[in-house]
Amino acid sequence: MDNSYYAIKTLNILMKNWKMRLGERGELIEFILKLQTSSGGFKNDRDSGSNFLRINDPNLFASYFCLKSLEAFNMLDTINMPAFHLYLDDLFHSDRSYFDIEKNYVIPNYTNIVATAIGLELIGLTGYAGIDQKEVLGFILRHRNNLGGWDGSTTAKIHELIDTFQIILLELFIDLAALSIFVIEPSESDVMANPPRNPNKKFMDVKLIKSIIIGGISLMSGVLLVYLIAYMLALENALTMAFATWMICHIFLAYNMRTENDPLYKIGFMSNKMMHLWAVLVVFALILIIYIPPLQLIFSTYPLTGSDWLIIIGVSTLTTFWIELKKIVKIKSKI
Repeated sequence: MDNSYYAIKTLNILMKNWKMRLGERGELIEFILKLQTSSGGFKNDRDSGSNFLRINDPNLFASYFCLKSLEAFNMLDTINMPAFHLYLDDLFHSDRSYFDIEKNYVIPNYTNIVATAIGLELIGLTGYAGIDQKEVLGFILRHRNNLGGWDGSTTAKIHELIDTFQIILLELFIDLAALSIFVIEPSESDVMANPPRNPNKKFMDVKLIKSIIIGGISLMSGVLLVYLIAYMLALENALTMAFATWMICHIFLAYNMRTENDPLYKIGFMSNKMMHLWAVLVVFALILIIYIPPLQLIFSTYPLTGSDWLIIIGVSTLTTFWIELKKIVKIKSKI
């Protein structure tokens, strides 16, 4: 069901409506409704041998996928709602206001923060008044860790370094825009001195792969170093600092990798004005995400201080501009 949910979401975006796919729509709705069990919860698959979610059926993950899919079809009222509400009651711990992800999970509380967030969504989605949403929300807010995010549970102190929405922002906005900017990059000074490229040579040759690995290591080093510094200083915005470093390092790497051999001063720092515009827009977007409250909620960010930015800029420079320094040393050695 997890795959079907994402397929339905995607098709809802790509298609104007389901009028030309009424048969498939009906089959999907029938499939989802058959996943509701006698306990009221939903399975992820009708095949009992499948366990793609790596937890037992029924569970809150599968229930979320099923109900959100039915919501997309405006067919939420077709489920056995009283049974589903009893299922939510069965997973809810009223004494501490949290949910289990499934009944009789092997490790107590192992995913209770994640499960509670899903449970809160399902309470609102189905309009269930039997569980106090404020109490559930209070449990989630009380367990925000000192880094600004949430652990997987009160038992497993594991959290994501980069939020999902932050990754989407980077891939859709920054990386795609950067690719278009490199297309208009002026040629290097020695381009005519090089022999023509062998048409039989692989595009992803050893040299290109090495360049990609070097860029990846530089980016990873900058993000992890800033995160560790913030973690050791017990800063509550460590995750936001890591995200900001990730963005700034991408900008610095773009400048460093504009050319393969020529340093920036040789090709002219202002020779690609579109890159400067792109960099300004990225920084502007980053500032909005970090300091505008509604965007803070979406991207899980905290406001940064001046000293935070000094650490971010310093480490980002250290872990990326060594590439530019290497070019300058190489040019000087040829003189």
